[in-house]
Amino acid sequence: MLIYFELAKSLNDEFRTTLLENDLHFRGNFNSISLISLNKETPELGISGIKTREKAESELKNITNGTRKLSDPQRPTPEKILQAYLIRIALKNSDKLLPIGIPVKFITSEIVVRLDQNKHVSNESQGEKLVNDILGISDKASLYIVELKSFRKFKELKGQLDKFEKVIETNKDIFSKIISIHKDNWNGSIKKLAIWPKTEGKEKEVDWGDIEVIEYQNVGADDYRFSLLR
Repeated sequence: MLIYFELAKSLNDEFRTTLLENDLHFRGNFNSISLISLNKETPELGISGIKTREKAESELKNITNGTRKLSDPQRPTPEKILQAYLIRIALKNSDKLLPIGIPVKFITSEIVVRLDQNKHVSNESQGEKLVNDILGISDKASLYIVELKSFRKFKELKGQLDKFEKVIETNKDIFSKIISIHKDNWNGSIKKLAIWPKTEGKEKEVDWGDIEVIEYQNVGADDYRFSLLR
């Protein structure tokens, strides 16, 4: 089930320089890998459904030599621009720390899970589908579920974090193995982190519970400032 996470990790290690120079990375998932753009002009776009090393290397060559080009986004994608920025900076860091002001290392992104009737991850299931923006691990070995938003909708954000937390709790063995692929250890604890835009106005107070919150501001065409809210 985890062979594509292993393949993506291997390719990212082997072709690190080429990938960084071209704002790209390989993303593993349960059924295949994808070659994903981290450039602000084509954020999070890419080539999916790759199942072999040979195909991955061929697609990387085609992108880097200009034989294949990614289409421009069809609509404004502020969340994808932010996501691409966070991952791009993390991968350039030798320790892969996300540039958010707290010590959380990037593990992977856009994990797509299909759940069977018992809420277990299953490649064969046509049940509920959930996607997580970023998965990271802290310097204290806690697993971080990170959700990004370009708007401040608390109920939606909290619901997504809570749902994915339950997925991990029910499938701890799988997520432990994903983390171990990246040579990290997980202590079993789960943290939830929301990253959303800073606002200057007053807002209705909400009960964040155990969710950590980071606010961001655009400070340039492709740069951000992050501050821990709680």
